[in-house]
Amino acid sequence: KIEEEQLTSKPETITEVVNGSINFDINDYLIPKVARLFEFSKPATAIDETLFEPLVGEAFKQLDFDVNILPQGVRKNPYAIIRFREENIAFIVDAKVSSKEYFNTTDDRALKAAIIDHTIDLKREGFKKVGFIVVCNSFEANHTDFINYINWNTDIKKLILLTSDALLYILAYKIKDKLRLEFVVERLVSLNILITPQNVINGFDSQ
Repeated sequence: KIEEEQLTSKPETITEVVNGSINFDINDYLIPKVARLFEFSKPATAIDETLFEPLVGEAFKQLDFDVNILPQGVRKNPYAIIRFREENIAFIVDAKVSSKEYFNTTDDRALKAAIIDHTIDLKREGFKKVGFIVVCNSFEANHTDFINYINWNTDIKKLILLTSDALLYILAYKIKDKLRLEFVVERLVSLNILITPQNVINGFDSQ
């Protein structure tokens, strides 16, 4: 259960400059609830790790995706399905604070089976393009074996490793520039597999 005071309390102002500078204060465009994701980047954060996935889901909701949180049971299930019906695009989303823990504990074969099943279901619903997004606080390695395995064994169109900070930067740009979800998705899939705040700044400042 999400502790409401942890979700709604105001985070510290983000003052870190990402490899250069941006011409706006990101906190002006994020509600405190979602901005709590920034706290997972701090070395000695006190925020409850179980809040990470719900906050990721909330950020995608604010991007205007239709977010469906998946049941977590015996079979490996990703965290959520996010849909953009207007363009018949969907993403299967998995999320965990630590990428090291995620890749060390994820059974690739079980995940592959889940992705295949969800992709089939989404195509039956009329979604023509299905991607797969893994959201973590950071990514300590390039995870080439995982990327190659998923790309080779499933029909997903785009695999994305997205840092949680980068997700918040995307949301801030969407709100600041009043961007349509169609543009956000187009820009998102045009970036490299690994997306960090700097990638977002480079990609969205050029729009």
